[in-house]
Amino acid sequence: MQQPRRLFREQSKTDFRSVGAIAPSSRWLAAALTAGLAANRGAAAEHRSLLEVGAGTGAVTTAIAAALGQQDTLLVVEQNAAFAAHLEARLADDTAFRSVQGRVRILQASVSTLEPVSRFHVIVSSLPFNNFTPEEVAGYLRLFRSLLLPGGEIRFYEYLAIRRLRAAFSSPSERRRLTGVGRVLTTALASGTSQSRVVWCNLPPAVMHVLRP
Repeated sequence: MQQPRRLFREQSKTDFRSVGAIAPSSRWLAAALTAGLAANRGAAAEHRSLLEVGAGTGAVTTAIAAALGQQDTLLVVEQNAAFAAHLEARLADDTAFRSVQGRVRILQASVSTLEPVSRFHVIVSSLPFNNFTPEEVAGYLRLFRSLLLPGGEIRFYEYLAIRRLRAAFSSPSERRRLTGVGRVLTTALASGTSQSRVVWCNLPPAVMHVLRP
């Protein structure tokens, strides 16, 4: 199995728009994204269905797996074929996934192919929204809402101040795109109950959001 950081660098160079980062999420960012998930994993806990989107090499997947209750299931959707194959290998061989065998499934596809009949209590997204158009970001957020069960939550992150930094060195059209993305995210976070937290120990530092529509 290829070393995760090397694989991540290779895929980042090949398709930075979809990968959106130069390194996998840190364990601190993974911990922030999964904070509180382990509170409902006792033997008597009810089943939860979780969805992870854009798992990469599985830095966040590992933290989600550790938080799964005995009745919980996790669907990991990863569009990148190399990342999906890496995740399949980890699921088969990595001791971090031994206790959740049979309850974690890897799907190599775009999340847009999921049918709304699939519903989830928690959606964790690592999609690089700041690389997309405002329309694409709005579309993903609408899709996540359609896949969410009542009372569920969407967890995602963006890199700290990245839009402002990129806009300072970009063309007018690129600045308009970044401003539009920021407007979509601000509107989404204001549309329900949301919490945000800065995670400094990441490359680069990130802001993690929890949205309950």
